This record gives sequence, C-alpha cells and structure tokens, in this order.
Amino acid sequence: MEITRVNAHELKNQLQNGPAVTLVDVRTSAEYETRHIAGSVHLPLDLLAGRCEQFAEAIGPIVLVCESGQRATQAGERLAAAGCRTASVLDGGVIAWNEAGGDLVLGKSRWAMDRQVRFTAGLLLVVGFALNTVVSGFWVLSLLIGAALATTAALNICPMAVMLGMLPYNRGSSVDADGAAQVIRVASSTAGA
Repeated sequence: MEITRVNAHELKNQLQNGPAVTLVDVRTSAEYETRHIAGSVHLPLDLLAGRCEQFAEAIGPIVLVCESGQRATQAGERLAAAGCRTASVLDGGVIAWNEAGGDLVLGKSRWAMDRQVRFTAGLLLVVGFALNTVVSGFWVLSLLIGAALATTAALNICPMAVMLGMLPYNRGSSVDADGAAQVIRVASSTAGA
C-alpha cells in the first residue's frame, strides 16, 4: 500500500486554515527534546509498533513526523497494515518543516541520529584503514562496515541507529506510550468530528 505524503507548505496551510490534523512525532526522545513541531504528540517508532491496532479506527487525519521522513514512512506502513487509513507522512520531516518556516519548539542541542550514524560509520572505516597500516588484516573491518551499510540501506533498516539510540546521550525522558496513544486517539476523533 502506498503511503500518502504531505509537504511542509501544505501541512502549514492545513494547520492554519484547514481541518484539524494530529501530528505524531515518531523520533527518539532525545531528538524530540532537541526540536519538534509545536503541538505534535511524541510517540517513538519503537513504542508505536505495538499500538498500531489502536489507531485503526482513527477518524481524523494523522500526520507522522520524523527527522527526514524515513521513520515516519515506516510508521505509516505499520499503521496501514493495521488498518489505519487516515495517516500520512510529512515529506522531508522536521528538516523540511524548518526550511518551510514552520514553528519549532527548541530544546537542548544534540546531533541528529543520521549524523551520528554517518560519523560512527566513517570513524570505523578510518580506524580500519589506520589499523591496517600497523597490523595487516584490519582492512576487513572497513570491508564489513561498508557491506553492512549497503545491506542495511537495501533493507531499509538501521541497527547502528538502534545501538546508538541506547547510549545515555541519546536517551531523553521516558515516554508514556499509552498516554500518548490516548491523546492521539482523542485528537484524531475530535479532528474527524
């Protein structure tokens, strides 16, 4: 099933003039605390996964948000598989929203997860090559990292992001997933009324 997308300018117009819409941010707590769209409800992708059926009867429009649109697309696919037909994805995510001049709530500055993944993968490649100059055979580390990056991109998964997300630096405050799900259901029902 194809996921419906909305661009940042369309969403800004809809929020200002159109029918009510519920924004659901599926990024990690740390990313959400760094910056998020004003009025969005925070429900990280890993916590949304077990609650998809709760949104199957959503009446009003739900727009899923992440940093660039990739995780929101994953959330949209999961919701669609559970029977939710009112969810769409903010194309380009918070990045596009910011570029369109949308309101953001700013908090403590952190590196975005995709930036952390690129840095870590690049660092591992450089370390592999550097170690190979000292001890023959470490080029295999660089080869494995490159192969893992290509494979995970083809599969549209990112285990490195999951591992980095477990670091204390990337942990934000805990999320009351059931409370967030209830807020989303109520807001969606109100938006659809």
